[in-house]
Amino acid sequence: MKSFIIATILILSLFCFLKTVNAQSGWSAQNSGTSEILLSVCFIDATTGWTSGFNGTILHTTDGGNTWNTQTSTTTEFLYSIKFVNANIGWAGGYNGTILHTTDGGSTWTPQNSGITGSIKSICFVDNYHGWAVQLDGDMIYTTDGGNNWILISGVQNKTSVCFVDSLNGWITGYYDEIRHTTDGGNTWTAQPTGITTESFFSIHFIDSLTGCAVGSGGYTVSTTDGGANWNFHFTYNTNFLYSVHFNDADNRWATGYGGTIEYSNNGGVDWANQISGTIQHLNSVYFIDPNIGWAVGDTGTILHTTNGGVTDIETGRSNVPLYYHLEQNYPNPFNPSTTIRFSISERGYIFLKVYDVLGNEVATLINETGPSGKYEVEFNTANLPSGVYFYRLQAGSFVETKKMILLR
Repeated sequence: MKSFIIATILILSLFCFLKTVNAQSGWSAQNSGTSEILLSVCFIDATTGWTSGFNGTILHTTDGGNTWNTQTSTTTEFLYSIKFVNANIGWAGGYNGTILHTTDGGSTWTPQNSGITGSIKSICFVDNYHGWAVQLDGDMIYTTDGGNNWILISGVQNKTSVCFVDSLNGWITGYYDEIRHTTDGGNTWTAQPTGITTESFFSIHFIDSLTGCAVGSGGYTVSTTDGGANWNFHFTYNTNFLYSVHFNDADNRWATGYGGTIEYSNNGGVDWANQISGTIQHLNSVYFIDPNIGWAVGDTGTILHTTNGGVTDIETGRSNVPLYYHLEQNYPNPFNPSTTIRFSISERGYIFLKVYDVLGNEVATLINETGPSGKYEVEFNTANLPSGVYFYRLQAGSFVETKKMILLR
């Protein structure tokens, strides 16, 4: 590198996945028997599961989704979230403060008085008694008696997802870098900043008190292995909104979203690969019972199922060369005094990465050389630059893209 380059480059040309995706989808469509939008899915084992959605829709299967049967929900409200703790006991939450409860696997659903009128976006139970629900337009609520009584937790508003791993430890997420953690069942909450201040999280999931992941707008993901004390920021290759994330071990995880997007990571969320879903319908929820068997549900009654983790090839030690060029948003942003810029190159060629001020004046050349295909990570140290808006521009072959970043002194 020439002396004027003010960045260090880490070329991850051999970032390995144990599983790779070819042109054939590892997901197959199941016949839901409905055209309603499906918003949530939950399974307790390889055969028994439920999905809920628009107009009070609840579907149930006892054969892994080969057949789906409609259950009478007693409501026409949108049901955004469904959760079962065993084959009999479950809850569904939705629009206008709706909470439904069943003790017979959904053969009968009974309304519970939530005491709220907002849209319940996410509901979580860890046993027959302890549960929590968050509203998109109001405070969250919790119960310690299976929903016979719901208690308001004030000051915790406008959340999109809740996840508890036991009766004490839980996390909630929402818009604009909003992740909070509780160790006392939700009575008090501690903010856990991720450094992302311009995007929103739509889904959060933990498998124990340490290991978790959240996904959201712009293809953003964050992961933690210390209960959220530190969050590691990662991009997927897809910049579409990610609506749901689910996993059940420390390595494998799946995220679904806009336009049939399915993203997969087998190294704890560090690297993500796009899986071919075979649909363009938005996929609003995903659920896996083990690293192979899972379901995704979405618009127009779409239900997808996989028995091999959604992939079609299993190749140990194969390098995953990026399929296309991609410039990611710098992180953190805003920043001071340094920030990281990541991008992917699908073919070897000459690479230019430069920074400009708002007047179009070049203020830094970060890369000006030939490089191989792979993933790049560049640290930009602002040195003596003043606060303000700057633009970084990547040119690699015929690919050109520019993004904005903000320096705050």
